[in-house]
Amino acid sequence: MSAFIPHSFFSRLSKNYAKDIPLISHSNGPNDVLLNGKKIAGFLLGTKDMSNKEKRIAIGVGVNVNEQNFGEEIRYTATSLFNETRNEFALEDIVISYVTELYSELTLINDCNSLMSQWKSNCAHIGKQVKFRLLVDSEEKCAFVKDILPDGSLKLVSDDGSERCYFSGEISLGIRN
Repeated sequence: MSAFIPHSFFSRLSKNYAKDIPLISHSNGPNDVLLNGKKIAGFLLGTKDMSNKEKRIAIGVGVNVNEQNFGEEIRYTATSLFNETRNEFALEDIVISYVTELYSELTLINDCNSLMSQWKSNCAHIGKQVKFRLLVDSEEKCAFVKDILPDGSLKLVSDDGSERCYFSGEISLGIRN
């Protein structure tokens, strides 16, 4: 599910709002969507009692839509639909469009191979050297992103050649800070 939510947003973004913009998506695991190498959206998923017959998932979505100015700390790493297209967007249209796409792509949840294939093809960091930081550990490390595994983990190869999989953390593609 964690791969599905940003994928459906990316799909709608590329179809409707940024047709003429070269897109790169999904960084920081599956939680961020990048547009031209800058973060345009972020996602958080929360679950409660997944052992219960009725599954409930809360989806938090943050999208930079009409923002024109970003603070110093993120000015080189964030963008918005407005900054990329020079068009203003109605927030209601973005929400309706995203929910429509989310429902239209629900079948991908049951087609893991197709979902993984699409996720990997839109992934900005597979095959690249990145800076990686665990959220609980502030030490930044360099690693090579080898793959995204079917369980959603990111397989990293460290400088000493050891491989390790991570489910969470923060990745930087060397975007200027």
